[in-house]
Amino acid sequence: MSLLLYINGQLADLEPGQVIAQTRQVNDLNSLDNRQASYTNKFSLPKTATNVKIMQFLTLPGNSSNIPYRENSCSLYSHTGECFVYNGRAVITDGGNAYECVVYDGIIDLYKAIENKTMADLDLSELSHDKEIQTIVNTWVISNTLPYKYIVADYNGDTTATAANMLNIDYLIPSARVSYLWQRIFDTHGVTWSGSVFNTQNFKNLWLTFPKSANAAETQTEVFLSNDYLFLPLLPFYNYNSVFLDYSTAQTNLLANTGNRHLKVTEQGYYNIQISGNFKVTNDVILYYAKNAEAFNLTPQIPAPVLLKDLLHNNQDFTVTLNLYLNDGDSICFFLKKWGNPFSFNDDNQLEVKLSKVNTAVDFAGAFKSFSITDFLKEIVHRFGLTIFKDKYSNHYEFLTLQEVLQTAQHADWSGKFSKKLAENYLYGSYAQRNWLRYAYNDKEADYNDGFIKVNNVNLADGKDVFKSKIYAPEFTPSSLFGITTNVYKFWNREIDENSDGEKTIKYKPLDARYYLLRAQLGFQPMSLYSDVMPQTLNTAFYYRESYNKLPFQDIMQEYYAPLQKILQNAQLVTAELWLTDTDIANLDFKKLVYIEQLGSYFLLNKVNNYIPGKITQCELVRVQYNDDDVLTAITITAIAGAGGSDGILIAYEANYAVGTLVVQGSQNQQTWVGLTSGPFNSNLVALLPSDISGQYYIRIVDTTNNIAATGYSLMI
Repeated sequence: MSLLLYINGQLADLEPGQVIAQTRQVNDLNSLDNRQASYTNKFSLPKTATNVKIMQFLTLPGNSSNIPYRENSCSLYSHTGECFVYNGRAVITDGGNAYECVVYDGIIDLYKAIENKTMADLDLSELSHDKEIQTIVNTWVISNTLPYKYIVADYNGDTTATAANMLNIDYLIPSARVSYLWQRIFDTHGVTWSGSVFNTQNFKNLWLTFPKSANAAETQTEVFLSNDYLFLPLLPFYNYNSVFLDYSTAQTNLLANTGNRHLKVTEQGYYNIQISGNFKVTNDVILYYAKNAEAFNLTPQIPAPVLLKDLLHNNQDFTVTLNLYLNDGDSICFFLKKWGNPFSFNDDNQLEVKLSKVNTAVDFAGAFKSFSITDFLKEIVHRFGLTIFKDKYSNHYEFLTLQEVLQTAQHADWSGKFSKKLAENYLYGSYAQRNWLRYAYNDKEADYNDGFIKVNNVNLADGKDVFKSKIYAPEFTPSSLFGITTNVYKFWNREIDENSDGEKTIKYKPLDARYYLLRAQLGFQPMSLYSDVMPQTLNTAFYYRESYNKLPFQDIMQEYYAPLQKILQNAQLVTAELWLTDTDIANLDFKKLVYIEQLGSYFLLNKVNNYIPGKITQCELVRVQYNDDDVLTAITITAIAGAGGSDGILIAYEANYAVGTLVVQGSQNQQTWVGLTSGPFNSNLVALLPSDISGQYYIRIVDTTNNIAATGYSLMI
């Protein structure tokens, strides 16, 4: 039987009777450390004139073909028109007398699209912002849809002030909404996706931290530095009562030349000014600064002078730091004054003036350049136990949980295709007795947030690492912040610095490449915010604080891997021969379980090995302990309020998936169910009961979209 092969839209020549064996798979449950694509065996393409032209004259002298290096679109059809592969990928090499080709299909398109790219390759401009107090508070507005949020936690910096409930924003770290990053990946690559897990709070309330310290004080741009100075008296004699500090001017693109007294900035923003020195003066003096005083030559005329340092004594070392906001064109000057008495200088005075612009910009794109998109995708897939299914004819991917794959209500009866069982394997795949999913840790020996899938089979190896996350776990010991226990997400190392006088101070050394996942939890507690490097304060009535709920891998194992754990406790991998047709392969649906009466079980189709039309096919089947009760646990009635009558009843429910259309049914015997008049009420359902019933009555919810029902709930009428 002939096959039709199209490469880059052109029909290729195949040898008569050419055999192309196809291996079909989605996610081999023999191993959870990767996700697989379907593929064919390597087959030959004769070097006919047609094929040579398709290959852009590859292997001919002087050719410039790029076919071996490019993405080659490929479709494969049976002689009856059944489509085996639609817009797959053909990898071409030279086999001497013929070209050699392998065709890949399925999720390879997604992985190839994101290959060798980082999160910095995405347009993350919506995450960029200036870190200011008002910006931080804006992220706490309950109704906002910003893709980033400042979540209050202990980031191991100097977070609190001495005053009660004062939060230093300089040591807060912003976090990006994971759902936003996920959407940007797929939108950027022209891909659509679906999956019930993306509608759950576990996914929607998941945040990824900025990967390094975001303290503006640590990323300042030096604008001006001078220790070459003069003291410019305001009166023409040696003793005077006020002087301008007059220093040599160094121009940068952020500083305009206005003479040697005034520093004039050309870009608005927050600035840090540091003045240090030692004056040899006959009387104590006072240090002032003033803004926009270029028009004044006498200090008494300067409006609104601001005190910087009072009573500087003779030969006293001093350092003064000033943080302020300057607009484009603002200037600043400094002067010494002695009220009431003149003063004079001796030799060997010292002075240094340094002006720096504070960098408040938070650039997620630049910071995310160390995080590959492939690694990010793996993080989500492994955390939620997802299997990826690509739509055959479109660029759409569906992500299903293990619960949805292994306990689905959809199944196909393959009893008529069964030929014989070849083998039964109980040492399941590459598993060990403990199969670990592991976090990264600041303490390299730690493992307290790791989790494992346990297999009760002493014949397996003791343990193996299934997945090593790029995400760091918070520190083992939590801390207290404003009387609330918080996890510690470490972005600074605290170091003790001791000076020559024995005085000890804490220095904060920033860390890099630290990614953490956390959740945001609303906290109703008044708080005052301030900054050491920006002259701002603000009060807020509430904020969002950190939560690590359901993020340890132990919790993830219970939430998403329980169906797999159930299978592995009595693992059975059956290798069987099945009579499959071209239609079966063309319409293969790995989302459906298959039932084989001869084996007396439901199975997950794990892999179709080397399908060749017209021949018996060897398949791998994973036994699934499937029953209807497992399916019903997907939606649960948690409470019913009311006793019927004209007001009806209020039904509260929970679902571990994205529900479709819900209807309420009632029954007196749990065998015959009738639909009730019902409607939604917020997150609950309202239903009217029949007027002619009494005694014991049962209620259930049915999801007609997904063919899922809740267990019956009993009430007395």
